[in-house]
Formats: sequence, structure tokens, C-alpha cells
Amino acid sequence: MNEMSNMAGILIGQIQDSLNSGGIGVKVKELPRLTNPSLIDGGPVNLYPSDKKGACCELAYIVALKSSPFGKGNGHISSRKGIEQLIQHVQACKGITQTVIFITAGWDSNAYNEWKGVLAEIDREINLEVYLLSGGAASIIAV
Repeated sequence: MNEMSNMAGILIGQIQDSLNSGGIGVKVKELPRLTNPSLIDGGPVNLYPSDKKGACCELAYIVALKSSPFGKGNGHISSRKGIEQLIQHVQACKGITQTVIFITAGWDSNAYNEWKGVLAEIDREINLEVYLLSGGAASIIAV
């Protein structure tokens, strides 16, 4: 397992644990704690969704849990919105962001089909991994 997969695995495990420990899911305001840089031996990260705006970082997480048992409360984004934010972030942070980890609990194939050319180009330029949460497992999706 490579370093990026390890970083994704930490966050995925914490998202799944939040559901398993009482079945309540993750609130948007809890996401920064789950992506705490000290957990991944790195520096600051960009996170979507978030109400905090900051400088571009080498690592970005996009977590799309809207309408899934993993996401609790308001503020979660859909897979479509996550794909759009991924693209916007990479374009705005070109040359800075080197790794994007996209985690979703509901794959939007229509949104993917609309953006697959751009996603393929991004995947050639930076490290991009996309994960689909389903039940107690996460599968990697090839872009």
C-alpha cells in the first residue's frame, strides 16, 4: 500500500468508525479533526467541504457524503459537487497541490461522464485517488 493509500485509509477508517460507534455518521464540522495532519505525518491540508479558506496545500481531501449514512447533518456535498470542487481546487492550486484524495459514499456516474476528460488530465498531472464507501468497505475507483 502506498503512502497516499495509507492517508486515505486513515480518513476512511475514521469515517467508518464514526458510523459504527453508534450509527450517527460524521458531521461536517468534525472533518477537520479527522484529517488532522498529525495523523498523517504531514503539514496542513485543504479540505472540502469546509467553511475555512486558506492557502493552497500539497494535499487536499474532498469528502462527499451527502445523502449517505456516513454523513450526518447539513453541509455535506454530493459526489457531483465534490468532483466540481476537486477540479476547481486543482486548477486554482496548480503547481502546489500534488495529491488529492476524493472519498464519496455515492458515485455520480453522470457527473463523472461529464468531467472524465478533465479528471483523466488531472490524474496524469498529480496523484489522484478516488474511493467509494459502501457499507464497511471502500473501493478505489479508476479515473
